[in-house]
Amino acid sequence: YIKPFKVEDLTIIPYSGKEIKKKYDVLIQNGEVFGTGHHETTKICITLLKKYPASSVLDLGCGTGILGISYLEYFPNVEIDFMDIDQSAVDLTKVNLSLNRHQGFCSTQLLDKSYELVLANILLDTLILYKEFFIQHKILILSGITRDQEKELLVHFPKFQVLEIVRLQDWSGCVLKNERFI
Repeated sequence: YIKPFKVEDLTIIPYSGKEIKKKYDVLIQNGEVFGTGHHETTKICITLLKKYPASSVLDLGCGTGILGISYLEYFPNVEIDFMDIDQSAVDLTKVNLSLNRHQGFCSTQLLDKSYELVLANILLDTLILYKEFFIQHKILILSGITRDQEKELLVHFPKFQVLEIVRLQDWSGCVLKNERFI
């Protein structure tokens, strides 16, 4: 059983069917999908995302949709897409969007479009795998890496400027800005 907890000014509430949603509450039904919010990398992303308002956002590897839904709590009028290769994650994100009274496009395929902000809380190998995809976007919030992996991550993103790095225990999150937009 996961108890409600706070990350910044958001309260993450595991949905059990009877919660009443208030502003800055995020209801999450997680099932078998990654993304309850308890992991340090998710907390890092939520801490960072509220600092970067954008008009278009992608939650890449969305899992339960917790990052994108958290973003919508701060910026409810943003155009946001959710993508995960796991269809059950995409289906669960749709449920969680509905629980939180938000909307977004959900898919198992990447769209051929540019985003102002991409949120990706996924492992280093996967971040590297998507590096060519990341080149077309303005700002990246990348997490899912350990402190020891920071330098390796940055080697793969030479055309990005580091805006900030946040660390929590052994984990890191990096905010990178594409040099094309500087």
